[in-house]
Amino acid sequence: MNLLHLLNITTPYDYKIHAARWNGANQPLDVFLRDKKEWHDWNRYFGKTHLFNRPYILSLMDFYPERNIWMFGGIYKVNNYAISPPITAQESHAYDTSLTEIGESLIGRLKVEINFSRRRDFKLESQVENMRVVEILRNPYSGPTFPGYEHTSLIFSDLTSIVKNDRQDWKTALQHIKGIYLITLKSGQHYIGSAYGNVGIWSRWSNYAKNGHGGNKEMMSLARNTGKNFISNARFTLIEAWPMSTEDCLILARENYWKTALSSRDHDGLNIN
Repeated sequence: MNLLHLLNITTPYDYKIHAARWNGANQPLDVFLRDKKEWHDWNRYFGKTHLFNRPYILSLMDFYPERNIWMFGGIYKVNNYAISPPITAQESHAYDTSLTEIGESLIGRLKVEINFSRRRDFKLESQVENMRVVEILRNPYSGPTFPGYEHTSLIFSDLTSIVKNDRQDWKTALQHIKGIYLITLKSGQHYIGSAYGNVGIWSRWSNYAKNGHGGNKEMMSLARNTGKNFISNARFTLIEAWPMSTEDCLILARENYWKTALSSRDHDGLNIN
């Protein structure tokens, strides 16, 4: 399938590709999932050079779950591309861009394969022959699918997008189970938590997604000192899943077992009891 025909682009020389990738703090795919305005701002950034000096930007984001796969993020019009450098870019380090209707229905659905170099800007006509359309999703991508209880381990950015999008596959699977979970921060610190009583795993994890600390005292202290940065690269892993009919005393006993097994109450752990 020809990408230009699919997007109805007849003048590729009017386009530059924005190959958005990890910027040292965020993956563009994660940004796209959590905040469309923030994603729009990624397609305004000017940087140190006049990269997008053409009328249009064809925006792609690194679909990092799959090697050399890029997700279509829209086509933006650069309203001040002809000024070199644009006056607004000099003043604010941002172009004046607006999302067009070109290919709008394919945003978050169209996946293409290409092995880009490490640059972030490319002339469309120089790359289009190397770009292969590999998939068009039925619905816009909203995060990974639920993989089963024994394989539930995800990073915080995926958790936040799953909760924000109220993903029914995850919600259905997690809201009616008790269980034990592990949170591992980028620093290597562990926190063992549990869901018991009438509170399922979905409810507990939703709290973390919304406030970054889930009400845990040690994490609240980290949040006060560092903001949400401390949990931005954390991993959430479901260790044990139990039916809601399970006695709470068993859940608490298993939680204590894992706190001991993983030394999460030691000096560098996050459990204080």
